[in-house]
Amino acid sequence: MTKQELLKILETSYKELVSLTADEVILLNYEITKNNPKAMAIKSWMNEVSSYYFTKKEEILNETSTVINFDAVGLMPYKFEDLKDTFNVDDTSEYRIAPYVDVPFSDSKINFVDFKRDLKPEVYLEKTTYRGHDGRPTLNEYHYNGELMATIKFEFEADENNIIISRKEILNYIKNDGSKSMDILIKNKTFDSNNPSDMAMMVKERIQAREYIIGYIQIFTLGVMKNYNTDKTHDEVVDMLMPYWDECEEHRLKFLEVGLQLWRDDIAAIDLDTTEHTFMGYVIDGDGTTLKDYLIYLLTY
Repeated sequence: MTKQELLKILETSYKELVSLTADEVILLNYEITKNNPKAMAIKSWMNEVSSYYFTKKEEILNETSTVINFDAVGLMPYKFEDLKDTFNVDDTSEYRIAPYVDVPFSDSKINFVDFKRDLKPEVYLEKTTYRGHDGRPTLNEYHYNGELMATIKFEFEADENNIIISRKEILNYIKNDGSKSMDILIKNKTFDSNNPSDMAMMVKERIQAREYIIGYIQIFTLGVMKNYNTDKTHDEVVDMLMPYWDECEEHRLKFLEVGLQLWRDDIAAIDLDTTEHTFMGYVIDGDGTTLKDYLIYLLTY
């Protein structure tokens, strides 16, 4: 192959590289985070073409090198349409978030917009998190000026001990007509208990969830007490509960730190006819559910 033929191949590949659009680069990087082999092959090709163009070109011109990897610097190994069918999704303009997206992303397809990074600097979305009784999040809602802009739903897989195995986060933007976008998978993490880093995250996740459960129980119990003792001040109601919180502190900590169910068992053993903690018998709904029943439910998962 002549010098001119080598250079022509390299020049053609480099032109293809620099002609990539911003949306294509965003899509490529997104697919790389999911270890898409085709995306990784395109990225490798981009690196090789760029390297050859800026290092080997001069050597070829000076005839000091005629060694070139034709597979690396030929045409791009895959078309972007091969990565994922994302070119037919809705434009950002069809969504409530559109007026608040920063200019460089305003013409992008909706699945390319990252509202945590791509919004105008003055725009801040208010987040509301909903959780299951096991303490794990089920849904985040994101509002701006009182209008729902996006949601993230969470999907977890856990083992028989309720230790997390996998976690998915699925983003949906809200259209101008109130309907939702296609599901956009933004996180898909599988945890390996043999990996020390993953194991640390698995333990931390459960502790954080139990911490939420304890906090919720304390707030909910205080609210029930206030509803049943309307003649007392907030501080007086808190003082009424303090002896119980002191009594169960050891078992609450064991529940928090290692998930032991001693606190739940203590509550289950309370005899509402004889206990000094009469508030455990307070009815909290129209079905006759007592506070005791509800706390046992919250501590069982």
